[in-house]
Amino acid sequence: MKVRAIFQREIFGLLVTPTFYCILAGYTLLAVYFFFSLLYQFNTVVGRFRQAGAEVGIGAPNLNQWVIEPYFLSLALLSVFFVPLITMRIIAEERRSGTFELLMTSPVSSLGIVLGKYFGAIVTLFIIHSISFLLPLLLYYFADPVPEFGPFLTATIGILLLSASFSAIGIAISAMTDSQVVAGMSSVVTLLIIYAMHSPAGSLPEPWKGILEYCSPLLQLKPLFQGLLTLDAIVYFISLSLIGVAIAHGVIRAERWR
Repeated sequence: MKVRAIFQREIFGLLVTPTFYCILAGYTLLAVYFFFSLLYQFNTVVGRFRQAGAEVGIGAPNLNQWVIEPYFLSLALLSVFFVPLITMRIIAEERRSGTFELLMTSPVSSLGIVLGKYFGAIVTLFIIHSISFLLPLLLYYFADPVPEFGPFLTATIGILLLSASFSAIGIAISAMTDSQVVAGMSSVVTLLIIYAMHSPAGSLPEPWKGILEYCSPLLQLKPLFQGLLTLDAIVYFISLSLIGVAIAHGVIRAERWR
């Protein structure tokens, strides 16, 4: 019940602010832009394919490969920048406004505070993502041929898992400072490093190459974007979430002991 009270307070605090609706509008506009840009490119390629006298079938451009997969890759990249906009204020704002001390003296445990705020951030991000998930569904009503539903479903799960893990990292960073700007910028830099962790892997020997590739969220997402829900990806994102929550809990607990 105490975690629920923190969760409800966090949701109310996020959803009633103009900042939330600015973030929602910005994310949705970018998602719409990426989706229809990819769809336009796909239609252009299909038009050229038909002009060449070929039938849409074997060898024709695939809607999943040209639209669904790159669209969700775009959403994953957007998450690197938009998740910190939600998480940067979650604890940093409490410190700045002076309510952090009241929170520390409340009967809620340190873990309860972190979990309540974490669940609040997750639900808020899921609301933001929900509109972007509706766009690919249009293809199942208007596209011919209809794309496979499996990649859309697993890609949606992948983006939600990514947002949950990035939220945990963002909250951990927000717990370390009283400045929203510092928390936001630090979160973006940290998430970019994690997102691009696989980049130097090709020039490294084993086992470092394998470690960096496994730690890359982008490589963990690729099977999901192709319709494969792997246990490795689920374990990876849950582990990343637990690490973030554990760090935030450690920071809050240390503050209480002071």
